[in-house]
Order: sequence, then structure tokens, then C-alpha cells
Amino acid sequence: MKLQSLVITFIQVAVVESITDVFGYHGGNVTLPSGASSSWNLTKIEWSIYRNNTWIATYQRKKINVDRLHSYKGRLHLDTSSGDLTIRNLKVTDATEYSVDLIDDKGRDSSNKIRLNLRKKLQKPTIQIVNSNSENGECWVKLNCSSADEGVNLTWTWHSEIFNRTSSIPGSDGSFMLRFTSTSTRQKQVTFTCSSTKDNDSASADYTLTCEDPSPPKPTPAWLVLFIGVFLGVLITLVVIYRDKIKTGCIQAKETVLKGSVI
Repeated sequence: MKLQSLVITFIQVAVVESITDVFGYHGGNVTLPSGASSSWNLTKIEWSIYRNNTWIATYQRKKINVDRLHSYKGRLHLDTSSGDLTIRNLKVTDATEYSVDLIDDKGRDSSNKIRLNLRKKLQKPTIQIVNSNSENGECWVKLNCSSADEGVNLTWTWHSEIFNRTSSIPGSDGSFMLRFTSTSTRQKQVTFTCSSTKDNDSASADYTLTCEDPSPPKPTPAWLVLFIGVFLGVLITLVVIYRDKIKTGCIQAKETVLKGSVI
């Protein structure tokens, strides 16, 4: 009797789940996508963290529970249509890996993993005026923009409808020189904006400059000129009228002084 041996080799294939990276900012809000198909009618949603699948938000039997974990209490919103989870007022400890398990009304299921990465929001750049000058309706200004953040890109824009730009020189160090001419007799102001950008984040600062020629000396008020004229006129008239008495008084005063000297 001949025996045949059948050797069956089982090959185990490890399925590597892809992880979706999501970025948020400390203190801001972020929405974690569940990855559910828009055609699904979800009946069960389970969001969890850690390797032991600690639930933080669930939807079962048409009931939502987003207060399962104290550290997330009051900060979660679960969209039962899409399965997406929104986290408000992000904290440093929120930067971790999240898992979501979904089931729809036809028994189809899906699982996805999302990794939340937190970034620090860019700080507002600082604008300093290096020098400026204005003459005959034409202005020169040199501004410097700097940021406390590293690796940012600094750009300049300006906002005004009453100035024509004649030349501009952007500097690689964040400085910016602009020459512009007034085209209006109204208040001559132009606002410069320095924007700091990095990845998908941005911050900006504004500086408003008034371009006016140095004010000429103010003319003497007419009422003051009239008052001085009248005063001088009255004084001259009195001198003319009483000149004899004034002359006599001066002679008498001189004689008195001479007599006092002799004594």
C-alpha cells in the first residue's frame, strides 16, 4: 500500500495598515478623518487610543458618548454621518496615534489609523523702521522685518490706493526699501504688511506710514498782527502828543541828578 503525503504550507501574510498623518496647532482645533465611504450609513463608530484600544468617543445604538476619557472631556465632537472626530483646544498630550473602527447598516466594516502631529503656531513678526524721508510728494522708506521663528519665509506687501510705486528693493535679510509718490491730496498713508510663512502656517504684522512733506512754518495769525499794529500806533501817537512834556521831564530829571552829585 502506497501512502501519499500531502504537505500544506501555510503562508501568513502580514497586512500593514497605513497611517494617515494629520497636523494641528497647539490651542487650535483639528478634525481626524475616519476614512469612511460617503455612501455608508454608519451604525457603529469607535475611536480609541493606546495599544489597548482605550475608547475616547463612540457611537452605538444611535447614542453618542464623547466623554469616556477625562483628558478629552468637553473637547470632542463626533460626526455620526462621516465618522470624523474633531478635537478642540489641542494639548501636547493629544499628539498620539488614533484608531477608528466603523460598521455600517449593511454589516461592512473598516478600520483606520491616524497619527496626530502638533506644531507650534508661528509668532507675529516684528517690523522696525530703519529710515524714511519725504520731499515734494515723494517718499523713501526702509523697513526691516524679523521673526523669532526659525526657517520661515518673510515676504512684504503693501496696501494703498493713493500711492504709485516707482521702485522697490526687497532684501534677503527681511529688509525692504520702497520709493513711492503721492497721487492724492487726501491723508497720505500706506500700510506695509510683513508675512512670515512656514509649511501651511503663517503670521503677519502691519506698519502704517504717513508720507507728508515737512510742515512749513505757520503764518502769524492776522489778529496778532492787527493787535501789534494798533498797539504801536497808539504808542507813537502818545509820544507825539506828549513829546514836550516828556522832553521837559527828562531835563528836570537830569538836573536833579546833577544837583545830587554836587551835594
